[in-house]
Amino acid sequence: ARHSDNIQLQHALLAYTEEDLPIKWPAAECCEQHPEHLQLGVTARGFKAVLAAMDFVAENGELCHQAVARRHERGLDFADALSPGIACGYDLQKVIATQLKRLAFTEYSMSEIMLAVPHLGAGRAKAFLSHAQQEPLAVTLEAMMQFEVESGGPVHMFVDYPCLRQAIRDFDLPLVDLAIQKIGRTVMLMTPVSAPQTLTRIFCLFELKCTLKSEVPLEIVIPPGARRELKAALSTNFDAVANSFGQVNVESASARNPEDRELVMGMIRREFGIQNTNSSIQEAIVRSIVQYCLGTDDDALTNPGDYRLLLQLCAAKARALSPEMAMQLISMHNRDGLTLLHKAAWYGASGVFR
Repeated sequence: ARHSDNIQLQHALLAYTEEDLPIKWPAAECCEQHPEHLQLGVTARGFKAVLAAMDFVAENGELCHQAVARRHERGLDFADALSPGIACGYDLQKVIATQLKRLAFTEYSMSEIMLAVPHLGAGRAKAFLSHAQQEPLAVTLEAMMQFEVESGGPVHMFVDYPCLRQAIRDFDLPLVDLAIQKIGRTVMLMTPVSAPQTLTRIFCLFELKCTLKSEVPLEIVIPPGARRELKAALSTNFDAVANSFGQVNVESASARNPEDRELVMGMIRREFGIQNTNSSIQEAIVRSIVQYCLGTDDDALTNPGDYRLLLQLCAAKARALSPEMAMQLISMHNRDGLTLLHKAAWYGASGVFR
């Protein structure tokens, strides 16, 4: 399954034991607030069940975009410029909040409601997904599927839409920091890979810095569409893509609410420092793309030329780091004991690391 280009087929083969069930709304008295609700998560199928409960899934099982037509009345006009004609996270967030209020579940998250049913798509989170709300919902779902395929089975992931109490203000910075520590595994969605949206959003950078501060492992997930875009960009203009890849500037990151941005920036300045945040996140991203290249054989098997470009990208980014960090990256190995140098020699690209 791992060598198929169809992520839905790969995921269906690996997650066949997980029932694909709809969400049933419990009686109010059966629902309880979880004491550590920010440490709950949903699987990819659990997330799709949430999408279906909010009418984002058509009868044929494909995601639909009817919510886009109601953006104006919902105060989401700004989303048209971010995701024109395609349903994104802002649409889902608004619909979930409206439904929770309408059904008198204002104080709950969708993951808490799913636990009350119960629904196997919700449970204790094993990974924290850091991503941007402006991305299309299909990209988020596909990335979750991709991560589960790479993990070998269903994984409960903290995803903000179902795991935050959307009808109230629930993104409490210290509690999110604690949740990242307790969950113990952060996954950054990189799309587009050459300039990820996550690196432009202040809350995403906060999540990444909390991850690094607590020495929580940081991994990346690259959906198939984003992989194809990266390969095409590297083939067209390698130097430009390599120079911009992984660049972080916390001070240029944005948030929809200026007060939120100042709150997060203040915390970053006090606890981490701007320059330290920029450099540590950049190093972590380079380390993650190296880990990705070490762990995947799909690109190498199907198109060695594209894989050599990825190896060349790793080499270019390693040179920009300190000699100590570059040596650490080159010395990293996969489960078979192979380093980047081994991979490069095998695929005729050993010269890129000279």
